[in-house]
This record gives sequence, structure tokens and C-alpha cells, in this order.
Amino acid sequence: MESPQVQRKVEAWVETRVGVEMPPEIKERISGSLRKKLQKKKAEKTPEEIEADREARRERMRQQWQKPEYAASVAAKLKAAAERRRAAQNAELQRLAEEDPGLMDKVRGEELARQRAAKARTKENKAARLARLMQEDPEGYRKAVEEEEQAAHERRERHNRAKG
Repeated sequence: MESPQVQRKVEAWVETRVGVEMPPEIKERISGSLRKKLQKKKAEKTPEEIEADREARRERMRQQWQKPEYAASVAAKLKAAAERRRAAQNAELQRLAEEDPGLMDKVRGEELARQRAAKARTKENKAARLARLMQEDPEGYRKAVEEEEQAAHERRERHNRAKG
């Protein structure tokens, strides 16, 4: 059985690169080959090498995000995806409103509750991760807190610039 990370990578690769035009047997052959490669690659590395790769990837992404054109293109894609999601949700709510107004209120309430629960889970997970990091690696904890403070500061600055 493959790890969830390997499975997610394989699925993401197949969805983005292979597309829906290929027959399932070819998709399976490609994903099986990729799965074997990823597992072999992971098995050959020591934990130190894996951590070094992760850190290098983090650093590359930090540098990538410093490029204004990259940040702008990703932000545009995220905004477009959010807009499509909102339009689909609004269309569904409109359909529900026409069919049964009571049902629409119930669906809207469930959606708000789901969003609140997701936000709470995110906060809990972050707090648990930081607590675990504080016990296991105080220096790493200090670094993570500094990075989070810096990110929050940058978000506030971007927000203030966008407002005017």
C-alpha cells in the first residue's frame, strides 16, 4: 500500500498532465509507473535527505513568491476559481430559493456552519502543530512564529495597499 502523499502526487499528476482524453488503461499504466518511481525515490533517501529536499523546496517557493508576476498570476487564478465557485453556489442557492425558500435557508445555515467548523479545525491544527514544535524543537518553533508574524504583517500591508 502506498503512502497518502504518494497517492496524492500520483492523482494530481494524472489529473493535470494526462487529462481525460486518455483511455483508463493508459492512465493506470502511467500512474503505476509514476507511483513506483516515487516510492523508490522515497525509499532510497534518508530522513535527513528528505528534510533537506523539503527545505530546498520551501526556499524555492519563497523565492518564487517574491516574483510579482508569479504572485499576480497565482492570485488571478485563485480569484477566478473562487469566482467560479461562488457563481456555482449562487446558482444553486437561486435554484433552491425558487423551489423552496425554507430549504435555501437551511442549506445556507449548513454552509456557514461548515465554514466555521473548517476555520476552527484550521486554528486547532495550527495550535497543535506549534505546541508540538515548541516541545520538539524550540528553535524551529521560534522560527515558525517569526515566519507567521512576518506573513501576517505582509497580509496586512497587502490588504491596506489594496484598500487605497
